[in-house]
Amino acid sequence: MRLGPQSHHHQQMVLTSRLIAISTALGLLPCCAGCTKRDSTGQPARNRATKALIQTQKSTNNMSTERLISLVKQGSMEANALAADLGRPAAPVLARLASDPNPQVRLTALVCLETVGGDHAIQTALAHIEDTDEQVASEALIILLHDPPQGQEKLLLAAFDRGKYAATRLQIPLIAGRLAPKVDPEPWRKRYAVEQAVDVKENLLVALARMGDAGARAEFARQLKAARGPETPRWIEHAEYVDQPWVAPALLALLDRRDHAVDLAPDFKNRLPQRVCDLAARALVEITHAKVGFPVRRVQPFTDDELRAIRRAVSP
Repeated sequence: MRLGPQSHHHQQMVLTSRLIAISTALGLLPCCAGCTKRDSTGQPARNRATKALIQTQKSTNNMSTERLISLVKQGSMEANALAADLGRPAAPVLARLASDPNPQVRLTALVCLETVGGDHAIQTALAHIEDTDEQVASEALIILLHDPPQGQEKLLLAAFDRGKYAATRLQIPLIAGRLAPKVDPEPWRKRYAVEQAVDVKENLLVALARMGDAGARAEFARQLKAARGPETPRWIEHAEYVDQPWVAPALLALLDRRDHAVDLAPDFKNRLPQRVCDLAARALVEITHAKVGFPVRRVQPFTDDELRAIRRAVSP
């Protein structure tokens, strides 16, 4: 889970409260707000202590930033945990590190920016979707899938057309779909019409459906209901990506299917098998925000009674 600036703010609050307690005990702070006690220089004790607190916080921030830079330059994934603690204030430093000549440093910086989020993360990712290193470019695309770059459709179209990497052509349509409703579907319709690669064409269809294209939505629903075998979990994931109520009827049709879909833990004794109905039920509740009296984020299969309850809660 991404941790934002709140965790850093909380950390600073705890530090400040500790410093205030220590300063009061040492006589650097008055014992109450109305106290007018002055130090040996004639200045109010509260003023001097406040300056000391601010300076200590700045020193702590500087030390944390230096540590972050060191970890990123080492390519250490420990940098991600520190970036999560520091939050958005770390973004400018990470953005600069993302331009390092070493691709491992760039990759680590972008992973940290994915955690931190915000405008610095988006702008830095845009600058690296065609990075000379394919892993770096892939991480940049992941950032933009989480935080789509509003107003940058032309840049995305150009990068898609150049298609430097396979991931570029696969992920950019989904990033563009996340721009909906502030995106023009027409350029993407043209590319869908001429696309030959099956997997890229599928993602273009999914993106167009999210953009509101009526024909794409009808075809999406048809393929979701017709999916079998390993295709079924993938199309349910597409439905979760779309995350719009119009997909609910197609998902409802899958609640009757008890066939195996996927194992959540294929390498363990308990493989945690999931049926099609289990995946569809979970997606339905998440997308429609239906109220049911039992947890849906779980690995256990749903009972028949629970599936009927979900159908009742979701059905118009």
